[in-house]
Amino acid sequence: MYAIKSQEIVVKASRVEIGLEKLASGAKDVEKMKIVLAQEEIKLKKSEEDTNVMLSKLEVSSMEAKKEADAVSKIKEACQADAERIANEKADAEEDLAKAQPFVDEAERAVNSIKPNDLNELKKLGKPSDIIKLIFDCVSLLKMAPLNKVEPSEVTLGVGKDKKTFVFVRDSYPLVQKGLLADTRFLQAIMQFSKVEKDFINDETVELMAPYIELEGFNAPSAKNASKAAEGLCVWCRAMADYHEASKIVKPKLEALRLAEAKLQDAQHELFKAESRLKACQEVLAGLQNDFDKQLLAKKMIEQNAANTRKRMEQATSLISGYSLTHSPTHSPTYSPTHSLLTHMLTHSPAYSLTHLLTHSPAYLLTHLLPHQVERAKAALDVGPR
Repeated sequence: MYAIKSQEIVVKASRVEIGLEKLASGAKDVEKMKIVLAQEEIKLKKSEEDTNVMLSKLEVSSMEAKKEADAVSKIKEACQADAERIANEKADAEEDLAKAQPFVDEAERAVNSIKPNDLNELKKLGKPSDIIKLIFDCVSLLKMAPLNKVEPSEVTLGVGKDKKTFVFVRDSYPLVQKGLLADTRFLQAIMQFSKVEKDFINDETVELMAPYIELEGFNAPSAKNASKAAEGLCVWCRAMADYHEASKIVKPKLEALRLAEAKLQDAQHELFKAESRLKACQEVLAGLQNDFDKQLLAKKMIEQNAANTRKRMEQATSLISGYSLTHSPTHSPTYSPTHSLLTHMLTHSPAYSLTHLLTHSPAYLLTHLLPHQVERAKAALDVGPR
């Protein structure tokens, strides 16, 4: 019986030792967790400061991006309004220009009807008729080629019985022969004029052509009777004069349209630059937002680690406090009067001590019996009477 009880005491004492070791280890862990918690709080404070700095930068960048976005919006609205207005003006101008297009088409058909052989035949004429000479005066006026000084001279126009002789101005055909007709690319130059240079015809040129065009015999049938090439050039001269009159209304519109398109192009260039600035701001803003999100995540992790550490520390402290290990020295097992009494009992009266100790709960033993006292009790039991 005594041996059995002795063995039970030994087992209980071992459990007490293990429990005390765990409590002591827990106390050390608590101290370590206090250090870790203090470090986490430092990190948390630094993270909060960094987060606030990033938030300030993010707010500034956001304001800059909004400012650029507002500017881009205004420029874009203005460009869209200008583009719509210009489109309407362009449509109106093109409608007016379309009214003059038939004269251009007629002039091009007339030039295309002239063959190189027809022109060569005209050049070889020893005494060209007056209609040919007057037609080339009009060509010279359109091409702004030199003309003779204005002098009166008799001319004959018409076909057959419709021929009439009257006083008009002396022609400049000798100059034409040395100038315009001497150019091997004469027909190409006339065609180029129809495509490009026609828009440079001015009122003065048409006024100088008017006396020729208004002559009764200045027409395609009369010119055809004289030369095939002369017929085409007669039609061409009339068509160029008619085009100028028809395009006088649309030319100011076209000029205004060109200016408006140039301004729109400048505005679109400004819009492009503004959009580039906005894109740069948005990229910076996106980068700052990304950094801010990462910083918030890091801050959240630090907060979570600190909270977990604090919770573990509180749980460990609560457990240790339950066994009076974190209390004042008067509650420590080393200084308890009960401990001294137990030591004395186990040393001098093991049998009594054994009976008495067995009446207490393990919790009591865990709370009041220190490891060295257990060792002394075990020694006393080992040397006692069997």
